[in-house]
Amino acid sequence: VAEELAEIRQMFSRSIALVKTLEKGTILTDADIILKKPGSGIPGSQTGRVIGQSLLRRVESNRLLRWEDISDNK
Repeated sequence: VAEELAEIRQMFSRSIALVKTLEKGTILTDADIILKKPGSGIPGSQTGRVIGQSLLRRVESNRLLRWEDISDNK
């Protein structure tokens, strides 16, 4: 049951994605990100950790961000 609930929670929670395609080295701002389903990327609750970080690679619009996409400048 717990496994099924985890899958449902992931399906209905939201992850951080980009509003537009951004190039490597771009410093992320609040205007660059949007929250999208499913919750399989960086959780929306981590927005504060993502803002101000730079992209380590080019990331296409609407793709869910992963921790390996961003630097850890904070």
